[in-house]
Amino acid sequence: MRTLRVRTIMLRKSWFKEGVAPMVDTTGDIRRAKLFDVLSANLQFVKKDPRVHLEPNIEEGVICPLCFKLFTRESLSREFDDHLTLEDVPPSSLGGKPRTLTCKICNNWAGTELEADLANKLRSDEVLKGLSAGRIETRFMPGEGIDLAARSSITSERIIVRYDPERSDPSQIEKLHRLEESGEIGEITLKFLLRYRINRPEIALIRIAYLMAFSRFGYGFLMNANLLPVRSQIQRSDKTILPDWGILPGNLPDEALGVNIIYSPQELQSYLVVFDLRTANSTTRYGVVLPGPSYPGSNIYFELAKLRSAKEPVTVTYSIRGIPDDSYVSREELAFASHHYWEASRS
Repeated sequence: MRTLRVRTIMLRKSWFKEGVAPMVDTTGDIRRAKLFDVLSANLQFVKKDPRVHLEPNIEEGVICPLCFKLFTRESLSREFDDHLTLEDVPPSSLGGKPRTLTCKICNNWAGTELEADLANKLRSDEVLKGLSAGRIETRFMPGEGIDLAARSSITSERIIVRYDPERSDPSQIEKLHRLEESGEIGEITLKFLLRYRINRPEIALIRIAYLMAFSRFGYGFLMNANLLPVRSQIQRSDKTILPDWGILPGNLPDEALGVNIIYSPQELQSYLVVFDLRTANSTTRYGVVLPGPSYPGSNIYFELAKLRSAKEPVTVTYSIRGIPDDSYVSREELAFASHHYWEASRS
């Protein structure tokens, strides 16, 4: 365990136009208040452990699990710039539901920086697999020195590519015509231009896994120093901090949905969070690794990076144990359930 230092914040009232009242989401406000009560009590349970020291020490309040800012009950008011918000995990647009509280800054930032790119990747994957209609921006390269702007439509049977003369260099088009006349078109290269930024979808998946585990176990789960690089990666999507994203391939069974522990092989021992993302056309299942509180800790990411970079494909067999779905957050005796299950699975 370790000292948990949180950041206090200055609450500032937002400006409203004179005579215009802010819209009130009564249902959302009730959910936020209930979650505040549960998480505030959970934080007090965790504080009772002599190995945990909270600075500043408070009797009522919650901590944003992402930025570690401390919020009192008044932070539920929407009149403050950075108030507590319901966090949908996964995003509601991908089949998620409200599971926990995060601050408005962390919530809004994720929607802008991560969730939009994840949704765009899922849509692009559907088009590439022929699961949904749509066109993908493409660079069409039918021969050496020819590079044309194009759009591709993909079905289960074929790819239709149409180059765009208005967005292509006329000299390149002339080269294409000469190549067609000569009948020498051979290998064609297509470069699909996908509408999401590199690494953002993967970091969005890590964020979902992290918040799912927190919503299941509460603040006891955060008493794990090995999660620090994970939080840093979530907060710094412009940098590559983790050597591997910890996203495991393979078809995970329905029984694995939720939080599990990989107990074998030893070098991959970790938490494994499994969840589905749903769009209008498909459901995709992901398994994301999070480090445990003891060996191998965050070294699992280096181990996975080494396996992925091997010259020859490596098949890894791993064994998992599911953690039962229980009300860990609301029960004092289960405040450190994530640690207890971790130790039990490794023995």
